Amino acid sequence: MTPICNRSHYKTSVYRFFSQIYLFVFLLCLASSNWLVAQASAHATQAQPETRLSPKEADELFRSLDDIMRFASDDTKLLIRHSVKRQLSSRDQVAQGLNDRLNDDEDAKRLQSSEMVLKKFGFLPRNFDLRTYMVSMMREQVAGYYNIKDKTVYLMDWIPAEQQKPVMAHELTHALQDQNFDLKKWLAGNPEEVIKKSGQTPDKDAVDIESDEEQTARQALVEGQGMAVLIDYILRDSGQTVTTAPAFVEALKQNISNNDDSPIYANAPLYMRESLGFPYRYGLGFVQALLEKGGAGLAYAGALKNPPQNSRQIMNPGAYLAGEKLEPLVLPHMASLLGKDYERYDVGSVGQFDVMVLLKQFTNEKLAEKLSDEWRGGAYYAALKHEPPDPKSADSDKNSDKARPEKKAAEPVTTKSIALFYLSRWSSPETAQKFAQAYISTLLQRYRFASQEETDAKAPTAAEPPPGITTHWKTDEGLVSIEQRGNSVLVLESFDAKAQSELSKAVWESAAPQIKAAVK
Repeated sequence: MTPICNRSHYKTSVYRFFSQIYLFVFLLCLASSNWLVAQASAHATQAQPETRLSPKEADELFRSLDDIMRFASDDTKLLIRHSVKRQLSSRDQVAQGLNDRLNDDEDAKRLQSSEMVLKKFGFLPRNFDLRTYMVSMMREQVAGYYNIKDKTVYLMDWIPAEQQKPVMAHELTHALQDQNFDLKKWLAGNPEEVIKKSGQTPDKDAVDIESDEEQTARQALVEGQGMAVLIDYILRDSGQTVTTAPAFVEALKQNISNNDDSPIYANAPLYMRESLGFPYRYGLGFVQALLEKGGAGLAYAGALKNPPQNSRQIMNPGAYLAGEKLEPLVLPHMASLLGKDYERYDVGSVGQFDVMVLLKQFTNEKLAEKLSDEWRGGAYYAALKHEPPDPKSADSDKNSDKARPEKKAAEPVTTKSIALFYLSRWSSPETAQKFAQAYISTLLQRYRFASQEETDAKAPTAAEPPPGITTHWKTDEGLVSIEQRGNSVLVLESFDAKAQSELSKAVWESAAPQIKAAVK
């Protein structure tokens, strides 16, 4: 997995928080080591009691890394600039390193915002403990990682040496990417430049939204390249590769998505499973398509020089190969519209991948696959609500010499204290309307109760375009409105009526020209 570089917020993709803690992690839950070794040795292996590598085994494994790195270099055509440092790590060291990062105030705050947004969208149950899950997953499932801070590849002392070699082919591919493209800088992307080219102003919200999808795509590319080299390494003695063994590649993709060997992974919420697997499964498919189209030159150095821009291009390599460009989705000036009653809590994108999981979780897989492919942009703004002061609690006597009571500690943040603005763009008014209707159907599942206040949806005729949808709801966490105009859908959750009205007006007035064009 790959790191978020100097980000001020965390998007709702959980695998990116894992990657911030341990870089380029190859998780056993995503590609069972027993399964990989069985393919490499052409016979099944039985699970064995956990043992530790002996000093001799560790030394032999370390020496083999140079040969594996030469293989990865030959496979990718990325040059070896220097040797890579290597270190053996234990489960306790992995867990301790993760806990150390989670104890950092800034990282803890980022994790909290990520968790709250996930819960507000309904991706996680309200009582889900993300931190506990992360530590358990990392302790039990990590199989190896490359750290771009200390330029070191870490091997695990509890995994047999032969099982670690394919994993090291993956991790050493990251070392080659780093040596040739400076991954810390490369992964950060250049969202400001993308926004400027569209003729818009790269303010903080716009940059966070654009960089969210850009970094998702870049992370999937580097993991997909690592997966492709891993497969080529496994198949090296057979003379097969990713491009000549499509059945093998497809089996590995399915194993990533449907691994039941790990109870921690199998019993996690859908979004956790899908997010952890996304950069490996879809990244592999993306690199596979580029290898078939233009060979290693296009799939490795070529893609790193001209990286994909969003999760749509990763999931639809044809969009990348066709040079598809999506205009950045710009929000109204939220701070001035919301005033002092709301505080910026988290801002980011809702990409094609996120939409697919949302629809799969709350509707059905067929609709999720079909409708998510029509995504053309999405962004959210999560605001922390500030309750107005209670006049009764103020001192009635302003001239009193008595000391005022100490200020109460801040209330813990919950989904009820988070207001959510979500704007999405679609390929047509028809697909936007379908998404609005699908999103409406999620409300009863995402809230303890939801009752519709009013609706104004007209059935379109063959002679006229869809006129749009407006629907308002009351829930246990406040008001919800879902509005569709042209190819756009606006969702507002838990804002007060005044803020809801002003946000809606600002969005549709600024989008009027595009909406008018979309329905012609």
